[in-house]
Order: sequence, then structure tokens, then C-alpha cells
Amino acid sequence: MKRPFVYIMLLLLFVACTGREEYRAMRRGLDSISALNREDMPFTVTDVQPYVDYFDDNDNGNDQLLAHYLLGRAYHEQGEAPMALQCYQDAVERADTTAADCDYRQLSRVYGQMADIFYQQDLFRQELIYDRLAEGYAWKGKDTLATLVYYEHSSLAYKKLFQTDSAMIVAENAARWYEGCGYTRQSAIALSSTIKIMCQITIALIIRTLERVPFRIGNGLETT
Repeated sequence: MKRPFVYIMLLLLFVACTGREEYRAMRRGLDSISALNREDMPFTVTDVQPYVDYFDDNDNGNDQLLAHYLLGRAYHEQGEAPMALQCYQDAVERADTTAADCDYRQLSRVYGQMADIFYQQDLFRQELIYDRLAEGYAWKGKDTLATLVYYEHSSLAYKKLFQTDSAMIVAENAARWYEGCGYTRQSAIALSSTIKIMCQITIALIIRTLERVPFRIGNGLETT
């Protein structure tokens, strides 16, 4: 009478082991595509889609977050910004920010990519929103460099919005904080942005001043 029960237990154990091995294999495949993404190597939607389908059937928010993010990256590289944005939104919706093991660093990358797309589409106010989200989740993920990078990135949007004072403040703060954290190269780059902004402001002031100054034309008449 005990044998059928033993057989059932063995079958369940076999299925469980097979499932775990399948998961490990799929996760290794997903990690390999993630490595290609970090190295800026090409991969396609077709490469990523099987992992999206698999992990959507498994209740792990971090796996789903990464899979949908990589799918968005594949669409972005194909020049399909709307599809990329949709994939990034899908990734955000699958992240469980209440979980103790939530991958906040990966979530910050998703928001950072969304900010980049809005910048490329001249939607600078939307970019600022997503830069702040990327910055906030990078901070929660204890990624200091990414936090500062996303903060500094917002200065580009402020410049495009002709909010030069805000752009200057962000660039100055970023340069100081980079230096304080030991990121000397990034500090120098941020400082150069500050100098460029100051030069642009100075040139604009000179042009406006010259436009108000009367000058003489050939017959001696003054004009403004």
C-alpha cells in the first residue's frame, strides 16, 4: 500500500528538481543577455521574448523586471521608442517595491532609460520626472554613482527648458558631490558643464546689451 505513495513522492521530487534546473538555465540565459546589454553588444527582441514569456509565468518580480527591461532595450536599439517605453512600463509594474529583496538598482535603470527617451523626444518636463524617479531608486539601492549621474542628467532638461539658474545649481551641486565621493573625473565633467552654462549666460547678456545700444549707420543717423 505504501508503494503508490512512494512513487508519487518520487515523481513530485523529480518534477520539482526539473523545474529548479529549468529555472536556473533560464536565469543564466537572461543574465547572458543582461551582460550583452552592459557591454553594449547587440541582441534582438527575438532573443529576449522567450525569457519574458517564461518569467511572466514565475512569481518573481526581480526576474520579470529584468526581462521586460531587456526587451525594452532591444526595441530601443531597433528604433521603436513607443514599444520600448511600453516594455519599461511593464517592467516597472512588475517590480515589487515592498519586497525586502526588490532590485532597486535595476528599477532605477528602467526609469533612467525612460528619461533618456523623453529627452530624445524633446519632452523635457517628463524627463525631469523620470530622472527624479531614477535618482530616488538608485539611492534606495545604495548606488551612489548612479544617484549622482541621474541628478546631474536633469541639468540637461533644465537647459533645454531655458531654466539656466536651475541648470547651473544642479551642475554645481553635482560637481561638488562627485568630488566629495571621490569621483574626480565625473566632477570635472560636471564642472565643465557649469562653465559652459556661465559662458552661455554671459554671451546672452552681451547680445541683449548690444541690441539696446544705438549705433551709427552710413549717413550718420543713429538706430537701435
